[in-house]
Amino acid sequence: MTDVPRSAPVIADAAIPDGLLEAFWTYEQALMDDDVAVLDALFAPGPHTLRGDALGLLVGSDAISAFRRGRGGAPRRRIETVHVRPAGPDAAVVIAVLVPDFGGRGQQTQLWRRGTSGWQVAAAHVSAPAPAVDSRIWRLVGTPLVAGPGEGPLKRERVAVKDLFAIEGQQVGAGVPLFLRESPVQTATAPAVAELVAAGAHVVGIARTDQFAYSIAGDNEFYGTPPNAVVPGALPGGSSSGPASAVALGQASVGLATDTAGSIRVPASYQGLWGLRTTHGAVSTEGCSRSPPPSTRWAG
Repeated sequence: MTDVPRSAPVIADAAIPDGLLEAFWTYEQALMDDDVAVLDALFAPGPHTLRGDALGLLVGSDAISAFRRGRGGAPRRRIETVHVRPAGPDAAVVIAVLVPDFGGRGQQTQLWRRGTSGWQVAAAHVSAPAPAVDSRIWRLVGTPLVAGPGEGPLKRERVAVKDLFAIEGQQVGAGVPLFLRESPVQTATAPAVAELVAAGAHVVGIARTDQFAYSIAGDNEFYGTPPNAVVPGALPGGSSSGPASAVALGQASVGLATDTAGSIRVPASYQGLWGLRTTHGAVSTEGCSRSPPPSTRWAG
């Protein structure tokens, strides 16, 4: 446990109510310690408490507490500035400028209210600095990676391709770093990808999958777990987790994936998407990886 520095300047347009800043810094300390019990006590109980971020809105203290327990701690950060706008003796809006250890700037906005249990957060929103590319979702992206012809029935559609399909000039990773390192550069694009491009779509990039597409959870110990756009903190579903998350988050409009045991349908159901497993033979599987290259030796 490391004490959170309380040296950030505090800027207010009126007198700050007694005890508010102490409650704020107690919250920050609990957040960095991942002390869920203290965090729960500092959020107002009941069904109307709110917490939002880029991945969605949690409604009710029970949902917020469950999110914290499953998150495994918040990213390390320091507070650069604290802005306080009191709204009477028992309410205030507090906006803190965050500086994460990984860089950038973010914001945390909280509505604090004082009741019989002291100061508690009634509503909060966190704006973290977004990475240019979320490596949990994407292995490779372009602007676009493969451009369509600009005309056709899929004009302006943006495709996330599961990391099992061959794309000319790229490797296939299958969700495993060692497989990616030994994978040859592809000399032809899989027909399933080529047909989408020929119909006018752009390929945004190559999206993550479970290791060798062998799970329905969507997690990956090497690259991390893609976010669930509908239920913050929940699993995205797999094995086509990357394409599903990309579509659900609006980073792509179409996800090209595979499905032998629910790998399209599970993440679609987890994230509120429409998922289709096509009739066998309707879409070519040529250029779609199914197993490690013969030269690869696996220990385990």
